[in-house]
Amino acid sequence: YDYNLALSMNRARQIVTYMFGQEFPDFPYKNDLKVMTSVTGKGFMNPIYHEESNVCLVKGVDKVKPKACKCGPFDCKKSRRVEINFVLKNQKDAERHFDTISNTLENKGLANVNR
Repeated sequence: YDYNLALSMNRARQIVTYMFGQEFPDFPYKNDLKVMTSVTGKGFMNPIYHEESNVCLVKGVDKVKPKACKCGPFDCKKSRRVEINFVLKNQKDAERHFDTISNTLENKGLANVNR
């Protein structure tokens, strides 16, 4: 558990380091956002459940069939995630900055960002 928690936090820190690093294109208020950023690695502390409980669906040649999941009722891939939060006073500015960052990440194929 401790190993996975440390792995998750390291992954989250690496993403934020990249976002605010030199390799990532500059955007308005980049330095301001950096100090307001909170990042958390998520996993089975706050898991996401399968849409169908206790079953994974495996695509076969002809059909989709159920099989046992190694993560039980949880969706392994969706549960392993990084959440980035920005603590800002002005919500409209926050949304605009988030859109800029998420569009850049998506264009580089680095993230699938939920808005």
